Amino acid sequence: MSHGEDWSFVFEKVATMQKRTVSLGKMMLAAVGTISLITLASLIWRSANSLTGRAQNLVSSLLLSENAHPLVPDELIGEWHTSNAIYSDRSFEIDPVSISFGTGGGTVTTGFIRKVSAIQQGARTRYTISYQTEESVNEVCLYYETAEGKVIHFRNQESIAWTKD
Repeated sequence: MSHGEDWSFVFEKVATMQKRTVSLGKMMLAAVGTISLITLASLIWRSANSLTGRAQNLVSSLLLSENAHPLVPDELIGEWHTSNAIYSDRSFEIDPVSISFGTGGGTVTTGFIRKVSAIQQGARTRYTISYQTEESVNEVCLYYETAEGKVIHFRNQESIAWTKD
């Protein structure tokens, strides 16, 4: 029997296929596999963070497109809060791929990080983070200091200290 132009054979096979339920074990295995792949990708990027020069550029260009992962420094990753009463309902969080600002009243603005640049300025480091929201590309400039604990000060609000949880 030739099946080249006779699609009725295919339709007949599809129509007689039985539905099979997927066991909880198989679903868990798929979930664990997905989490493992995400973890592996994260470890690759953290390892790439320790590379220098040409090796870092090679890893970046081979694994992801340009600017797909800006290699956020580990010291910035986390959720940050301030003891300043004016900003008691505010926070921000930086992870390897995004930055989120809790702007009070339960609202959050999140952007995907495009680029991170760092300039050492004495005892502190000035980081500029470029990120993409749904509406536009934005930048935030902050100072990371370790002299009196691990503290961030935004360039436009240097008097307010933010600490990691």
